[in-house]
Amino acid sequence: MCRDFFPKLEALVKKHPRVALGKADIENHPEIQGRYSVFAVPLVILTIEGKETLREARSISLDILEEKLIRYEKLLFDT
Repeated sequence: MCRDFFPKLEALVKKHPRVALGKADIENHPEIQGRYSVFAVPLVILTIEGKETLREARSISLDILEEKLIRYEKLLFDT
């Protein structure tokens, strides 16, 4: 499931050059699971200046995620 999702998420982020994308393997790093309260995968967390601003999990609509991302970009970068 996540293996199919990540390439689509990468393609979405490429359309937004001010957004950085990271990936964590929680199976091999359970401390990440605890630190970010991961209860479902896939999980997308948007942070701004180190603070969690948006969290989407499990059944994620890329269209809705992009709409939210655009709203934050407009707010932060006035594009």
